[in-house]
Amino acid sequence: MLFDQLTNPEYRRCTRVVLSIISYALLLPTLTFPLFGDQAIYARGAQVILNGGTLYIDYLDLKPPLIYYLFTPIVWLFGYSDLALRAGDLIVQAATVTIFIYCIRRLTRDDRIAYIGAVMFSIGYVSIGFLHTLCCETFMSPLVILLIYHHLKRDVHNPSAFVIGVLTGIICALKYTAGIVLPFSFIAVWFMSTSTKLQRFILMIWIVIGFILTMSVCHIQILMNTNMLDGYRLMLQFVVEYNKLISVNGSFIRDGLKMTSSYFGDMYSLLFSAFAIAGIWFGLSREQSALRYRPLVLLVVLYAAGLYLSVVLERRFGNHHFMRMYILMILLSAIGFVKLSSVFPISFSKHGVVTQALIVVMAVFTPLPRYAKYIPPLFGSLTDSKFIRKYYTRYDQNQLRFLERDSITGFITANRTASKRTLIVGMAACQMNLTLDEPAWSVFSHAQFFFAEKVPDVWKNRFYKELRQTEYTVVFMDDEMPMLNGHSRTSWESLQRDSVAYPYFKENFSVVYRTENILVFKRNPPRSIPVSSPQ
Repeated sequence: MLFDQLTNPEYRRCTRVVLSIISYALLLPTLTFPLFGDQAIYARGAQVILNGGTLYIDYLDLKPPLIYYLFTPIVWLFGYSDLALRAGDLIVQAATVTIFIYCIRRLTRDDRIAYIGAVMFSIGYVSIGFLHTLCCETFMSPLVILLIYHHLKRDVHNPSAFVIGVLTGIICALKYTAGIVLPFSFIAVWFMSTSTKLQRFILMIWIVIGFILTMSVCHIQILMNTNMLDGYRLMLQFVVEYNKLISVNGSFIRDGLKMTSSYFGDMYSLLFSAFAIAGIWFGLSREQSALRYRPLVLLVVLYAAGLYLSVVLERRFGNHHFMRMYILMILLSAIGFVKLSSVFPISFSKHGVVTQALIVVMAVFTPLPRYAKYIPPLFGSLTDSKFIRKYYTRYDQNQLRFLERDSITGFITANRTASKRTLIVGMAACQMNLTLDEPAWSVFSHAQFFFAEKVPDVWKNRFYKELRQTEYTVVFMDDEMPMLNGHSRTSWESLQRDSVAYPYFKENFSVVYRTENILVFKRNPPRSIPVSSPQ
């Protein structure tokens, strides 16, 4: 087997190169992934920043500011088309693979774990799909591996402790709930360090210093800009109300367990999960060969538990939320795979048919079948420029309907005037705004910020103002999102219930285009005022 050559000094270097190339190449299908949901929201926020706008004043969204600043260089370098942003994602994931290989080779002194893990990472990342990639958790993976690495260097001294604090600060700045890694880093230092109690206490102080400094840098613009700070406070108040939409009760626990089992048994895959369990079992066993892996496994399990707890605290068990644990699970799976393969060596020559059958059966329970679904767009797009849109529309018509939205943006682009002002009233505003290629004039990332329960008056008033400025208004009729809005009304139904917006809208706009689920309105031409003739 190719992986076996990693233990053969004669072929080791060549095998490393081959497996590295395979790991990078396996990520290529992400280039065809369309933008969806949060991905377009981050890109629109970066566009606002590049145009000189201010977050939480000129653009509203729930996320902390760091994610928009990370997207800003990607948008600046590549643009904000689907392919451009996915090219940025490919670079980030290739860097993650490189960091993974570098750190794990040094921690385990076992090339097989590093390179098998890298291959697993790439296959699994693509198989998760476009809905759950290129998000906050995407940027956490290399940080988490570096966190593990700095804990397990020969000794955790002051500089390493400071770096740990910096890494936990960046993770927290990406998702505040993920900041739970800070107390878990204290646990790791206290119980896994061989230093004296005083030295461990000093190490934790250095971690706190690094954490506070990093959080301050990530929020410095908010701290120095009074208007931005006021907008940020308003957003935090809204987030508090937003989080109250989900109650912690028996239903919450049942749904959480259901989503957890669905992710690890399906999205992550049943076989990879089994390998991860085997990796934990081996790391915690009393075998002599397991002793050098035990600190690594214990630390990975500790941080994985902490990051899972952060998902629970967030109270939304989306598949992309579990991605913050993804690279830790991959590491456990790689350890489990290597150790199981040494316990059950496969002989192709003696048991050819049995081995082939076993490999086929096992492959069914890996992410490979899902990975295969994303290969056709990679090659089909070379001969048909619209292949990707057609493929993904056919793949998930209920959620995406890319061709439907493309037809709307195409109609508006062909008929709009020089003003170029389109207001998207729906939960997919940023996707359509990016496609329309209009100046980032609307502050709303989606309709949640003017149609949700307990929306601040200042946001409502801004919506009314934008309604008076827009030439085209696109209204969604199928975007019920109770978890976001606190009610089950669509944007069209919410607009009709608005006693201020709807009378104005009804008087000044007319339907000019429609699809099955979306209405396009255009502002009526100004009424001519008759001029009386002179006597």
